Amino acid sequence: HGVDQRALEPMLADLCAQEPALRACTADLLQVIDVDPASPSLLTVLLHFKGFHALQTYRAGHQLWQQGGDEFSKHAAELLQGRASARFSVDIHPGANIGCGVFLDHGTGIVIGETASVGDLCYILHGVTLGSTGKLAPDKRRHPAVGSSVHIGAGATILGPLSIGDGTLVGAKAIVTKDMPAGTTVVGTNQVL
Repeated sequence: HGVDQRALEPMLADLCAQEPALRACTADLLQVIDVDPASPSLLTVLLHFKGFHALQTYRAGHQLWQQGGDEFSKHAAELLQGRASARFSVDIHPGANIGCGVFLDHGTGIVIGETASVGDLCYILHGVTLGSTGKLAPDKRRHPAVGSSVHIGAGATILGPLSIGDGTLVGAKAIVTKDMPAGTTVVGTNQVL
């Protein structure tokens, strides 16, 4: 990517010290402790939970991506994406928008596309895809918009520029290809309970 590590380190340190990054990181840590009975302490999450690490790497890359115009920032964001994908087996495009208090449980195999969005306080298990079908929405979105407080089970696949309403539960291995209203439970292929 042609990114000089010596130039990247101070930039990342500055980004991570800013209030929005600290707020998101703190909310993510607290969400893990709140929803995962297996997490014994904040320190354990901070040091050992790869879903948390992948999400914080995404957050740094997203801030670089948001800086826009300069080519260095875009390349640096893509570099972080690639490194997180290789290291944690979690592939989150730096252009995606992810709220605060998100928990990527186990993390392995999660894919979140460039135009996807995930609201606050979401719980996403391993093997989840928020992907594209190739269709463009009028707002140029190709990926899902997931509301707040949504739980997405292991291996679920959510495809296309659709919306998943707040408080929705997407079951394990579900395939979702159409909008789901708030508070819905969806299993199988677009089957609402």
